[in-house]
Parts: sequence; structure tokens; C-alpha cells
Amino acid sequence: MALHKIISILIICYFLMFIPFSMAHIIGGFKKDTNGITVQFISDPSFVIQNEDSNLVFSIQNATTGKGLERISVIINIFYGISLIQSYTDLDIIEGDFSLKHNFKEKGIYEIEVEILTEKETISTIFLLQVTPKSLLEDMTFYVTLGISIIIIMLIIINRFSQINKK
Repeated sequence: MALHKIISILIICYFLMFIPFSMAHIIGGFKKDTNGITVQFISDPSFVIQNEDSNLVFSIQNATTGKGLERISVIINIFYGISLIQSYTDLDIIEGDFSLKHNFKEKGIYEIEVEILTEKETISTIFLLQVTPKSLLEDMTFYVTLGISIIIIMLIIINRFSQINKK
């Protein structure tokens, strides 16, 4: 019975890892605080695939109040290694929130630089983004499914043994 409880707790912890954490304007993603400003970033889809369009979503707020910043200009620079791939400057920012579409041509790690130009200063922060080929994502899905299947089979076996021992 104790083993059954331990496995149940492990399963619950496993599934809790996949629940997105909530903060300010974006649910999930990444958050950085710099000089009183909170910058959030998330990609859609969460696993960015090489040669497919991705939606990059940003939210910029006052770190104290959580309200979106107004009267700011933002530049998004996308780097692959040391090479600047693309700069986005003409962004439609509504209450600190905006998004853009980008197609990542190469697999690997990209740097997404967010430059915020306020009336007082320029603030810059960087997020890393992993871009994978489609086959790697399919492999990850297989392994996650396999892991869940093994856990379910173990629970069924434990349940059967506990029922046999009760008789």
C-alpha cells in the first residue's frame, strides 16, 4: 500500500510539471525583471519547429503594479550565434502586449533580444529559444507517451497484487 501511495505521488508530480505557471499578462512562458520592468515571453507553439511559422508573444509591464507599459518603443532582435537574423521595430503594442510571426530556418538555440526604449532609458533583456527539427519533437512525444504507458501498467499490476493479497 505504501508503494502505491509513493507511485501516486510521483505521477502527480510528473503531471504538475506540465501545468503552465501564471504571471501577469501571459500564462506560462518566461519572465525577467530588469530595472523595475517585467518582460514576459512565450512562443506558440511551445516547441518551435524549424521551417514553420511561430508566433512570438511578449508582454512588458511595470514590475511593481503589473500594469502594461504605455508610450514605449520596442525592438526585437533575433540572433543565431553572433549573427543578427532579423530586427522587428514596427510593433503594434497594446497595454504592453504584442506579438510577431517568425520562421526559424535553422535548428539550434536562438537569442531573442527585447530592447525597450522608454522616455528615461533603454532596457535590454535576452531570452533563449530552442528550435528543433520536426523529427525530434515526434521522438519526444513517443518517449513521453511511453513513460506514461509504463506508469499506468505499473499501477494496474500493483492494484492487482494488492487485491490478491487482500483475499
